[in-house]
Amino acid sequence: MFKKVGCGLLLLVCLQLLGATLLFAEDVRYRKKTVIDFEDVLLEGELKKPAGAYITERRELQFNNLIKVRTNFEKEMFKSVDVLK
Repeated sequence: MFKKVGCGLLLLVCLQLLGATLLFAEDVRYRKKTVIDFEDVLLEGELKKPAGAYITERRELQFNNLIKVRTNFEKEMFKSVDVLK
């Protein structure tokens, strides 16, 4: 019972806040076009390039293989035959 009343009050507060934001949103008006004139402004400065910046290509890394590749499985083959007997 209290959960339903609490949810109803929460919903009512949310609707009030939503209505207030919609009311203030109608007052905002934006200009369709903005013009900025820089003719009377004098900008002075000098162009500086970064010093010592270069890019090098990374060497290709080589890792040791952690898996040992075996070519001979005779011991396992003979053990499997013994299990079948």
